[in-house]
Amino acid sequence: MTDRAAFTASGGNGTYNWSVSPTIGVDPTTGTGSTFTAVYNSAVIYQVTLRDTAGSTANCAVRVQAF
Repeated sequence: MTDRAAFTASGGNGTYNWSVSPTIGVDPTTGTGSTFTAVYNSAVIYQVTLRDTAGSTANCAVRVQAF
């Protein structure tokens, strides 16, 4: 089972840094830039966090279910 999710950031200041938690069953777990795409391989709820260079953050939950 795999599922893919893509995210796009706008606004904010400077470089965007992405991270995913938990890190098991997802590739990649981090990224930089205005877009981020990850492939999820486990049925779990993942938290995707976006940070800009000013320290502002945004979060999104991704729920992956078994097929």
